[in-house]
Amino acid sequence: MPRLARVDYDAPQVRIPQEGLSFVHLSDLHINERGVGNPNDFDFDIRAQVEIDLSDMKALYGPWTGILVSGDVAASGKQDEYAKAADWFGRLTDLLGCPTEDVWTVPGNHDVDWDTEATLPDLVRWHADLRACLLQDVDTTLLAAMNSGAQGLLGPLHNYVRFATRYGCPINPAKPFWTDDLSLNDGSVLRLHGLTSPLISGRSPKDDTGANKLVLGTAQAQVSTGQGVTGLLLCHHPLDWMRDADACRNYFDSRATVQLFGHKHSHRLDRVNNTMHVEAGALHPERTGVVWEPRYNLITLRVANTEAGRFLSVDIRPRRWHRLDTRFGPDHDIRGGEVRHEDIPLGTWQPPATIDHPEPEVIAVANAPEDAYGEGGAPLMNRERRLAYRFAQLPRLVQLRIGAHLNLVEENEHKLRTQDLVALVLNRALATHTTAHLWEEVEARYADRTPGPNPFAEEKK
Repeated sequence: MPRLARVDYDAPQVRIPQEGLSFVHLSDLHINERGVGNPNDFDFDIRAQVEIDLSDMKALYGPWTGILVSGDVAASGKQDEYAKAADWFGRLTDLLGCPTEDVWTVPGNHDVDWDTEATLPDLVRWHADLRACLLQDVDTTLLAAMNSGAQGLLGPLHNYVRFATRYGCPINPAKPFWTDDLSLNDGSVLRLHGLTSPLISGRSPKDDTGANKLVLGTAQAQVSTGQGVTGLLLCHHPLDWMRDADACRNYFDSRATVQLFGHKHSHRLDRVNNTMHVEAGALHPERTGVVWEPRYNLITLRVANTEAGRFLSVDIRPRRWHRLDTRFGPDHDIRGGEVRHEDIPLGTWQPPATIDHPEPEVIAVANAPEDAYGEGGAPLMNRERRLAYRFAQLPRLVQLRIGAHLNLVEENEHKLRTQDLVALVLNRALATHTTAHLWEEVEARYADRTPGPNPFAEEKK
């Protein structure tokens, strides 16, 4: 679902985060159907200790921007697993002091519901074709597979797609990746780029780094950048799991300054020329003796302008499970340090008088009414992300009623998949300048209405 384009207010000016952007980086959660809070959920204590550790980190470093998830949210791609994940993310965002909707996620192989293979007879054939075709034919074969039906290769990810859509991270056969822009401290853009790496991940044959590699495709790999844009890439599988790794690597390393991966369950930080590669450990790894070591990362990004040039200052604080203390703590390096710091050169850039974003789905922090800001001018919410999140959370029947009432849904569109219905209503509201009315209809369905005036009030007809 394309992100709603922001319409700037006349005043005040864009709010820029003075201390940079700070993220909690999670990977390989594998939340299962036993569920959060269930006494048979063996990972319940791990999540509880993450909350305690993050409370301590917030006391030290203040509020956080949001959560980055590099795949395997669920254990087996089931709807109940995502309901449990959404509940926990809600608790984490409240604890971190950021909006509930500020979670950015990509799928992993455990987000594939393999039980759907039997209902999609062409899927196994397309998987086999993409594993066996000539390397130069990957893109054309992938395009044909994506266009082979209503869901293409994304059918087994249907529960994940519904979950990710509420966070503004939609994927579809025409565009199996998403982008989102945030403002860095100098007014330049941090462009998040989320990829779908398990396109051909199936029950059999099992994915590996040998004969059964996966594919990404050139369209996903082309991270979009420009003057004053710094790329941050999210992908579950590291590139050594990809058939088209060489072509993808050229794009990644020339356009994505920070690259976040998961899947391997082993933590690794590498500075590769002018890029930072983060292979995340698993938050919920398999409990197999001495190798069982839950992990997550804290990442802070800030632009530094010095006499030597313009740099992205990257601070990564790895947090790991300390077995004897049964809690999370720092992962000290060989010199005893808790923070991996890198200054990565960026191109020269001067902020224009007015920041212009030509692509409507790629949006930085926009101007907003004074009431949309908290103490000290800290932004409380992104109005488009909040509207999309709240609308996506409503029951489908309520979504249809709102859409029909505002003339945003036609009768022949009532059978659209939920994620497509959400995209349709939001985009039509934007095109017809009815987002203010949509905001009011959505907020009226919630007991905890968003405080303050309608942030789209200037668009109301």
